[in-house]
Amino acid sequence: MLTWLRLGSPHPYPWPRTLGFHSENARETILEHLKENKIYSISEKLDGCNICVSSDGFIASRNFVIATKRYSRNLESFKWQGIPMHDGVALMEKALNLKSLLAKQILKGIDFQVLLYGELMKKGSGSSKDDIYNYEKKNIHPGKIYVFGMGLVLPKNTKLPFIFDHGFEVEGSTFPNVHIIPLNFYLCRLLSRVNIEHVTILATGHLCDLLCDERFNALLLKRQVEGFVLSGTQGEKYIKWKYNPEPNATLSNHLDSLMLECKDTPREDAIAHLQQLCDAANRYITKVEDTYYSSFVQMYMEDNEEDVGYAQEFLKEVKKGVTLGTLGLNLVLEKTADDIYHKMHSSISITNALDPLVQAKLKHCIFAELKKYTRNALDFAKEIQKMS
Repeated sequence: MLTWLRLGSPHPYPWPRTLGFHSENARETILEHLKENKIYSISEKLDGCNICVSSDGFIASRNFVIATKRYSRNLESFKWQGIPMHDGVALMEKALNLKSLLAKQILKGIDFQVLLYGELMKKGSGSSKDDIYNYEKKNIHPGKIYVFGMGLVLPKNTKLPFIFDHGFEVEGSTFPNVHIIPLNFYLCRLLSRVNIEHVTILATGHLCDLLCDERFNALLLKRQVEGFVLSGTQGEKYIKWKYNPEPNATLSNHLDSLMLECKDTPREDAIAHLQQLCDAANRYITKVEDTYYSSFVQMYMEDNEEDVGYAQEFLKEVKKGVTLGTLGLNLVLEKTADDIYHKMHSSISITNALDPLVQAKLKHCIFAELKKYTRNALDFAKEIQKMS
């Protein structure tokens, strides 16, 4: 046990850097993986905060220790980035339970440490307060930690048990004999035995086949997931598979060079799917200002101001909302804002697509813009009433 650990100490066992298909400085490594075309497992990459929970009684973020059993007061009320860490504290005990299970069945008679690496989910997602990746529908909830890998810190010269031979030793670690064990179906069963929630393995197959799978490509092209993580079953580590948020000429050139290398080979189709995903960024609007929402709201209100019936109905609804207070008024405005959003979205989607972050921001921007027009529309409606 590392007795010197304090709050704010550097994370002694940080999650290693993960290769991505978009990693331009790892061209040869990517080519090697494609040529070997080994078996990988695939799971959704969750958009939250990287968290590590140790059986030795500490919790760390990506880079620093944020809580310890030994030095943290009121551990039960501990929060990280505003999120109550009840799940993290409970995971400390579960890590101990997992250690006991491994000590009985696999790692008998040696001292070792278990590390649980997972994603702490925030309200909405890591990049937005809105649930842009539909986590609630997937039964993925804020405040929960979903484990995506296990770490083992073994004594010097101790070999990794054969049952975990798909794991790998962390290169460049400050401490020796630190291993990462990617999820597979056996490890998932072990975690479930001690009630540790984990990400779901969606499929297992040859790397190129997974890259060509239309189910996963469709989700990425529509930006309904942040990405996927592919984990090797024979020590090949991890590969990230994500969409690129904006057009990237350097990335496009990188994929073109991979295609030249893989032309007329079984790998060609896999590279073509990566190119398709890269090119899809050209049709996405990634800045809310580029939707010209302000002008759209103005045109919508001006068009409806000419309708006496609409003005009278709008006045009646606003008055009803005012009697209910701020919440009631906001509900009335949200109804109009929702109508504007859907009209605007349908007109944009003819030629372009809205990035999920833009979709989320756009609703809020339309609502704020509509508030500016509420007083003018209300005054106009009163004038109409006087004239009628």
